[in-house]
Amino acid sequence: GNEKGEILCRHNASFQQYLDKSGNNATLWSKGNPAWYHTRDVGLNAGHGSFYVVGRIDNCINRSGFLISLEEIELTLQSMFKEIDRAIVFGYEDGVKLRTKLVAICEISDGCQIDSDSVKEICRDKMNKYRLPDIFHFVYKMPQLPNGKPDRALLINNYKHIEN
Repeated sequence: GNEKGEILCRHNASFQQYLDKSGNNATLWSKGNPAWYHTRDVGLNAGHGSFYVVGRIDNCINRSGFLISLEEIELTLQSMFKEIDRAIVFGYEDGVKLRTKLVAICEISDGCQIDSDSVKEICRDKMNKYRLPDIFHFVYKMPQLPNGKPDRALLINNYKHIEN
């Protein structure tokens, strides 16, 4: 199945894996039951009684076994490149390879010329490969919410399946 949602468990202490009440690998999460602890992990039902941990509800994702902060990548891009005024980074699951791809949408200063290949090359030298965005998009103005913050939902919806 393609069911995706927060993984809940029945115990609020740290643990090494998700198990069901019989001690078997956990298969599903339950919604609305106050006895369940919210892990803030997001799972994708893999069928056959198992699931994949694909990310976090907060602004972090699990990529290549590392829990990474998307905000940290955004700040790194902004500090590495004077041309990048603001960056929004998000992840989405590649349905074919079950791998999380990272997409960076970078707001650049008017008149700046910057290209994806150059940015990737510089990032490869300065960032761990699991933090390196797979796809870069450059815009002169990001859509904004009334409070002035970038409209992340709109950006994700518009850019999540566009390859460079």
